[in-house]
Amino acid sequence: MYTCLPHHKILTNLRIAVTEASIFQRNIISATASLPHSQDISTPQHIDDIMDLVTFVVENTYFDNNCNILQHQTIGIPMGTNAAPELANLTLYVDEAQFIDNLLLNQNEDLALLYKHTYRFIDDILA
Repeated sequence: MYTCLPHHKILTNLRIAVTEASIFQRNIISATASLPHSQDISTPQHIDDIMDLVTFVVENTYFDNNCNILQHQTIGIPMGTNAAPELANLTLYVDEAQFIDNLLLNQNEDLALLYKHTYRFIDDILA
């Protein structure tokens, strides 16, 4: 599964997920403004910094097939990469969230409710 995710989908969905998390964090900080908190990392500049790092990891994967040929991976991410499970989960989270949002937007709450016990474990979906 990791090796089938197009790079543009990973990067687009990761930006959506990081922005969503940033907005959530900003709302939490606003709600607890009187409490001491760590540095606010939810600014657009920090999102760009995170995305620069993710882009580097996704777009700079090379492998050697022991035939003296170095190849650049242009689709997917290798399963052995430390960040692969998180990148895949966040990529698929955005697709799943948009699916449920579209059901609710189209007044299809009964169908959306059928998915209420579905959750993601690493790269598998359990229901």
